Amino acid sequence: MKVGDLVFELPFGKLWFKNNPWLRNEELGLVTEVVDHNNVAILWPSGNVVTMEMQNLEICNESR
Repeated sequence: MKVGDLVFELPFGKLWFKNNPWLRNEELGLVTEVVDHNNVAILWPSGNVVTMEMQNLEICNESR
């Protein structure tokens, strides 16, 4: 994950999302900073910047 990536939150984790991809959060965020090897800062459409663990995020892909 790098600065500028569009991401969406996986509140129940990647394994859950793999089995239930239609139940994901539709809100996209923008990675603004890589804090460390586990965390990134995300700018959400609401204007809030939140530090989150990478394991709870998925990079958005044009094919989705």
